[in-house]
Amino acid sequence: MPRPLTATTSRRVLLATAAGAFACQAPFGSDRHNVETDRIVAITTADGALRPVLALDGRLGRNADASFTWYLLTDGAPIPPADAGVTPWSTEPTVAASPGTYGLRVTFPSGAVREAVLTLQTTSGPVTGGIALEQVELPFAPMDDEEALTAAARTDATPSPLSGAVPPGTWVRARADVVPEATDRVRWMQQGPADAVGVTFLELDATTTDIALGALVLDDLAIDESNPADPGVRTLLALVLGPLGAHSLVARDLEIGAGDAAWVRWNDALLPADVRATSAGTATLRADDDAPLGLRAEAVEIGVDEVPEAPPCAGNARPLTALLDGRCSAADLDGTVVAVEAP
Repeated sequence: MPRPLTATTSRRVLLATAAGAFACQAPFGSDRHNVETDRIVAITTADGALRPVLALDGRLGRNADASFTWYLLTDGAPIPPADAGVTPWSTEPTVAASPGTYGLRVTFPSGAVREAVLTLQTTSGPVTGGIALEQVELPFAPMDDEEALTAAARTDATPSPLSGAVPPGTWVRARADVVPEATDRVRWMQQGPADAVGVTFLELDATTTDIALGALVLDDLAIDESNPADPGVRTLLALVLGPLGAHSLVARDLEIGAGDAAWVRWNDALLPADVRATSAGTATLRADDDAPLGLRAEAVEIGVDEVPEAPPCAGNARPLTALLDGRCSAADLDGTVVAVEAP
């Protein structure tokens, strides 16, 4: 078993990697709200294991296409260079979690290499449910300074139930369903087409954010410029940060603008389909690399009373989360019959 790297054992490579290791402490890249290019989105501590969540060319749910190198680090040691001749601790996609400092190097199919460091003081991560969404009436057009979108002003807005697609240029309120005492805060991210106008997060408290469906330019929380989001599907991700390094992730797809595209909702995910679901039913999952999550739905049957069991690979996790953190792959789910509903 390779021994942990210490500041002494890796002293000869410290100068070469210190800047990179420091920059990787937050696994979000230059704009951590937008999931794009090749990056390590997060490392979660689900079911007693460290599970990376990756974006490959901005696409989620494709962990099986990358390669992983893990190191145990001590005394502030950095991740050693790939050519340093240091034997890694593991090359598996996931590893057992125990208190310690872990360094991860991911090599993507494009040849890009990304690194992240996680210090874990407990293996008991924050307990999470899903992401609850409501509509909320807030200004979207440019405004005067006295109308600024302060937390106090936004708290006064009364949310209403959300159903189906939400118009661009409006707002939704997202809340991560977590145990508050086990959560330091939630970091919010979005994923969607790189060339499309996305959403803007404006956090309300540690676990809640208001989301403008469009791009905003703010000056002291007053809107200077606004541009409505392009219609389509956005994946909202909530990385729940525990106080002792243990993290969990939940996600939910949101349809912006009622277009003609055929979608079905499978748990938290929206999947392209042959027909748009109008009520509850079943569908068969098919691996499709052109689909946003690597999956599409076929053989959609509406009004079927049968309730299929959750995919075995997901265990106790929400299916979308299990797809993002590698517990399930599109290949694992190909041919699985699942319960679906209207978007």
